[in-house]
Amino acid sequence: MSDEFIYLGMNIPTFTKVVAAVLAFIGAATYFMTGQESITALIPSFVSIPMYILATLAEQNPEKRALLMHFAVLLGVFCIAGGSMGVSGFADGDTSASVIEQLLMMLVGVVYTYVCVLSFIHARKSRLEE
Repeated sequence: MSDEFIYLGMNIPTFTKVVAAVLAFIGAATYFMTGQESITALIPSFVSIPMYILATLAEQNPEKRALLMHFAVLLGVFCIAGGSMGVSGFADGDTSASVIEQLLMMLVGVVYTYVCVLSFIHARKSRLEE
């Protein structure tokens, strides 16, 4: 088994940076598409900042990579929790920009958390094989 987990050709810190960029884009796009009415539209962008920083620190500090990536996946769980509020709105027929943004944030969080869990399982199996 390879030492490093690769998903879509990226290691987890690189994948985390891509996810952070996607979240930043979702937040900025929603904010500007809604006429800059509410700063809460930028919540995905706010989540992306610590996520990107954690990924960068993980690349620079390989000995602390596991710890830093565990903190990053907590942000993915936060995206799921925060975005899940859009499910009830969507179920009630609300298709406003905020509900769509929440659902996108939840979707990104689910995918990111799933990939991180796969990475953690891979790391555990790699350690057991040594």
